[in-house]
Formats: sequence, C-alpha cells, structure tokens
Amino acid sequence: MDKKRRFLWLGLVALLLWGCNIESPNPLGDPAAAVIDPDLPGIWYAVENEGEGAEFYAAIFQRDQGRLHIIYFSDAREEDLIYLEGFISEINGQRFLNLKLIDRYAEEDDQNYIFFPYDIDKKGQLVTRTLKTEFFTQAIEDGAIKGSVSDSEFFTSVTLDDSTQNLVAFIAKHKKEEYSEKDSGIFRRMKK
Repeated sequence: MDKKRRFLWLGLVALLLWGCNIESPNPLGDPAAAVIDPDLPGIWYAVENEGEGAEFYAAIFQRDQGRLHIIYFSDAREEDLIYLEGFISEINGQRFLNLKLIDRYAEEDDQNYIFFPYDIDKKGQLVTRTLKTEFFTQAIEDGAIKGSVSDSEFFTSVTLDDSTQNLVAFIAKHKKEEYSEKDSGIFRRMKK
C-alpha cells in the first residue's frame, strides 16, 4: 500500500478511534493464545458523537479461535466502512486490540497491526485508548525498542519493528498511564 493510502486508512481509523498512529508488523501477543472477552462482541456507538448528527459505530464479532472481525461505520456515508480483523492480547492485566485492515485499501504487503488498549468500565461502556506517540518515539530514539518515526503534514507515524516478545516485554515494564492516553474513545452498547 502506498504511503498516501496508508495515511488515508490510518486517518479514517484515527477519526473513529481518536488518534492511533502507531503500527507494527508484529502483534502484541500470540494470535494462537488470543484472549476471549465475552463482553466485547456487539454493536457499539461512539458516545462523543451522541446527538451531533453523524454517529460512529463499531460492530464487533467474535470468530473461532479468538479472532475478531470489526466493522467501523458511520450513518453518514457508505464509504466510511472500515473492516478490521484481529485478536485480543493481554499484558499485565491490560487488554489490547491487535487489529489489521482487511478492506479495499489493504494489500498483501501491508499487513501491519494497530493497537488499542481497552477496558469495559463499570457502566458497561467500551473505553478505548490510543498509544502515546511521544512515549514510543522516545523509546525508539533511546534504543529501548526497534522502530522508525516519520512525520507527515498531519501527524507523526510510528512503526514498531521489534519482535512480539520484545514489544510485550517493553510494555510490561511500564504502567498503562505511561504508554496510553486516558479514555481516548468511549462507546456504548446498542440496546436490543
């Protein structure tokens, strides 16, 4: 996938999930050991957009062996559909969505993961967070993990090139407040 299209799909996902711009060819865990979260599947809507016109939704489906299929969409336009697949991993009690784009913008040679730490809060809301670009940029510059940083007109993009084992070990050494934003996106489950 060329850089322009990569930034397009990352931008679309960022709009829906409030700013993720960190990717990696390696997940934050073994897909064969995916965590099953029975509270995650369902149709969720973004709380921040409530009553403001275009609503954003996430339809999350649990597949076999812990695989997830996620469709992000807006009620505004059909072109806003984004299809992702992935799985859940867990590091020190923090669950992570490990997601890959599978829609029309994806190409075989560009199958990087994007990551979202998440929780289901006491109100039953899906709370997603984005990883802190500055934290991972500094870790790359310090040599703590392997990766690259590139700046575009709109944001800084970070690619984590280290192995799954090294990425998991690095994250395990830090508190979630260090590596992730607080409450980047809040979704409520659609009522039946």
